[in-house]
Amino acid sequence: MVISTDPVGEGPSSLEEYNVNVLWPLKEEDATIVQQTTKNNYQHSMQRKEGRRLGIPSITAIDAVHGLNTIGHATIFPHNIGLGCASDPDLMRRIGRVTALELRAVGFAWILAPVTAVSTDYRWGRTYESFSENGTVTANLVEAYINGLQEGAGTGTGVAAMCKHFLGDGGTLGGVVDGDTEMGEDELIGVHFRPFIGCFKAKVMSTMPSFNEINGIEMHQHYHYLTEILKGHFGFDGVVMSDWNAHADIPSCTLDSCPQGINAGIDMFLLSTVGGDHYSKFIEKTLQAVRNGTVPQSRIDDAARRVLRLKARLGMIGPGVNALDRIGDVNITAIGSPEHTAVAREAVQKSAVLLKNNGGVLPLKPRAGMRVLVMGKARWTYLACGGWTMAWQGQVNDDVFDRVDNSASLLEALQEHSNSNNYTVVDDEEGKGLLNSDYDVIVHVMAEDPYAEVYGDLDDGESLMHHRNESRSGRHTYPEDFIRLKHARDNAPTTPIITILYSGRPLYVSAEINLSDAFVAAWLPCKQAGPGLTDLLFGEVDFTGRLSMTWPAHPCQFNIRKGDGQQPLFPYSYGLSYEDTHPRKDMPLLDVIELDTCLNPCSDLDGEDITWESPDCNLGRS
Repeated sequence: MVISTDPVGEGPSSLEEYNVNVLWPLKEEDATIVQQTTKNNYQHSMQRKEGRRLGIPSITAIDAVHGLNTIGHATIFPHNIGLGCASDPDLMRRIGRVTALELRAVGFAWILAPVTAVSTDYRWGRTYESFSENGTVTANLVEAYINGLQEGAGTGTGVAAMCKHFLGDGGTLGGVVDGDTEMGEDELIGVHFRPFIGCFKAKVMSTMPSFNEINGIEMHQHYHYLTEILKGHFGFDGVVMSDWNAHADIPSCTLDSCPQGINAGIDMFLLSTVGGDHYSKFIEKTLQAVRNGTVPQSRIDDAARRVLRLKARLGMIGPGVNALDRIGDVNITAIGSPEHTAVAREAVQKSAVLLKNNGGVLPLKPRAGMRVLVMGKARWTYLACGGWTMAWQGQVNDDVFDRVDNSASLLEALQEHSNSNNYTVVDDEEGKGLLNSDYDVIVHVMAEDPYAEVYGDLDDGESLMHHRNESRSGRHTYPEDFIRLKHARDNAPTTPIITILYSGRPLYVSAEINLSDAFVAAWLPCKQAGPGLTDLLFGEVDFTGRLSMTWPAHPCQFNIRKGDGQQPLFPYSYGLSYEDTHPRKDMPLLDVIELDTCLNPCSDLDGEDITWESPDCNLGRS
């Protein structure tokens, strides 16, 4: 009934004593070491102690949010927001297969993905984990992805998938991670439950309740939604796993005791000693709760049955089964293979959205003697990957990617392309060379810094303007990107400028679009950003990506959606291609509104007391 990261550091004793399941911590690892560790975990969990009747193996899970993101040379894909713009179910199925094979090669049998949330507020720090503002599109994509992940699960080549989070985490007031989702049940089911239809069609094996509240009630204690709706009405027979120590937010629970969460329908608890007691205390207190009748034996039986069913579906238990033999059935050389890397490159090509292409600047046509200036801080790979990449909050440099051969930044890919096409690429982050040299084209790459979960939230009142100067937390302010771009335009007024934006959400970048002849929303493409985008820039493939989220025309349009009456800058499903005759292909200068902060219509008259305590105050307008 417990899964934890703690056994990884504790060694075999915890597995032999308590037979807990293991969540692999997200950090860069060597594939061979990971594989040997998962084998050891299995063997120790099967050690028979006096009085134990059955040898039931521990399962090892991982937060592989966009590929096997704990091994440097593994295949890592664009984040979901980009894959939503690709909107290609067949591609999603193949991404699922690649991910499952690489996970199985090192012994991971359970993936805590995909996120199925519908993001309705761009201040939400997990917006990039959402595929689309359209729940039906999301359902189709997650169905295909889960089919790819779970194919061959019982024979050692697939993994158990997890749809998360149930329910409404993308709809919290103010876009606050773990906040409150205040809405009626019709809207909650109609908007935020819709993606789970795809999960059920694919027979997903597990789900995870969301950290947020629903109208003031913690989702982890919500018997109505977890048991009556999810398990009862929809007949979900998989495992419901809690989020990281999330049960402690239930008013009557503590880190080491939570009968109310068990009775609400949680089958397995994700526990960590960080900030709390050892999971053994939770096990002991749960047994006490069963003995004194606080938790019915029938509820424990149901939870145990679900966990055993999961392990049986994964081929870990059953007549004549030896799951240890299946660790390594997928050869470790499959990790980061050329075939898998090609799928990641295709995903980059299909997820990027061309927002502007004035004068048909793109595609570029290489010619002998052409000079290309590449500038901007995001010339390197780590800023193209975002969070959940070799660490929870992502990377701060390219050290990991420099050690592998299946990763290339846009700068590196352009340099390689130039070598075979007889032109010159100049690396100049600040564009200082523009003062005394001429170039045929400027490629400017700008980005948000990597973030995950709560660290991605925009603080109360902060706008979506990319080059904001003010931030209470010191995060999400990037005036340097605008300064570099303005410098380039001032010093090269007639040179075509192509701007690439790596971001985890739609942003207000009208000023940056005005300074650019072509503008590409590349989202978070990760390790194959360079090759995939180079293919697009030179027309070796065409742009097919279309916006999966409506693009704001105002720095305070946090919660704009198709059909809500608001005027977007770019509507849902917008995107140019080279064969396009779209009426906005040659875009006029946009009006620019400079706003660092957005005043809440329900704040005090002096604007100092900004709160987002009710839907009426959650308008997201200045």
